[in-house]
Amino acid sequence: VGGSRNIIRNNYWHDCFWSDVPGSKPHIDGVQHGTAKFKDWPTPASIGTLIESNFMHNVPDNHTHFLMLEDPAGLGSSHYIVRNNVLHHLGGYVLIAIQVGHVKLFQNTIVDVWVTRKPKGVYCVSFSKGADNAKIFNNLFAESAPDNGDLYRAYPKGAKAFVADYNGIFRSGNPPQVHGVKGANPGFVDRKKLSFYLKNGSPVIGKGGP
Repeated sequence: VGGSRNIIRNNYWHDCFWSDVPGSKPHIDGVQHGTAKFKDWPTPASIGTLIESNFMHNVPDNHTHFLMLEDPAGLGSSHYIVRNNVLHHLGGYVLIAIQVGHVKLFQNTIVDVWVTRKPKGVYCVSFSKGADNAKIFNNLFAESAPDNGDLYRAYPKGAKAFVADYNGIFRSGNPPQVHGVKGANPGFVDRKKLSFYLKNGSPVIGKGGP
């Protein structure tokens, strides 16, 4: 994705495998933005992008992610809102932002990522090298990092003003946050049928914040 004010909404990405393109070394992402100056594909800055209500499921090979944001050319890419997406059974981390500021994750459901690593990778969301002012609020993470994992990382020297709070975290490490729910099974309606709604009485219902 390149350019400004894009909306990526209501897509279903599923069952993608390296074996679909034999003989190559694919890199599978739901959405990718990068400003590296490719000879045949110069990508402009991306400012003001909304990614919402997408479902990505069963893309389990290595180097598979939901969202990769990079601005190595320093063109000023920024302001992504990523909300209400459901991500399940992915091979790698969910999101990495490098030199892309103001990335906000709100109300996403993230279940069973890093399936290519045993134990799982220590984080599934990362901000670095100027990815300032990132926010992670009201998301549900389940089985997405080891017990001692960070789950999300913002490198202090390269990603300023990072805030994470009011997230539900189950079997996904012990990241810092003041509010939210850690350690409680969220109680999905039916994972086998890919219904990630919450059952009545779920301990995470009503625990979000502004």
